Amino acid sequence: GSAPTTAIFLTDPQQQAALTGKAVAGIFGLTPMEGEIAACLSNGLCLSQTAEILGIAQNTVRAHLRSIFDKLCVTRQSQLVQRVRVSMSGLVAWATAPAAIMGGTPLAH
Repeated sequence: GSAPTTAIFLTDPQQQAALTGKAVAGIFGLTPMEGEIAACLSNGLCLSQTAEILGIAQNTVRAHLRSIFDKLCVTRQSQLVQRVRVSMSGLVAWATAPAAIMGGTPLAH
């Protein structure tokens, strides 16, 4: 068998990468639109900016947001953003880690 291994990821919270809707949807089991909305909000946009960028009404964003809240077991937008940011930060760090640290090549972007 193989020996147990440990990986430690250090991230700089001041250097947060922009999240993509596809990545957020894939990690959390959201629809593509829900992933886009969660990513926009987690990247610091407000509801009206998110609606404008996605070309949908604010009420449509709110409807999707309720579904996202149910799926992620949160009740506030701030909880959603925190959950997405914390969960994704380790994955972003792992995907962009130098090859020497990872013992191979980093994931393609």
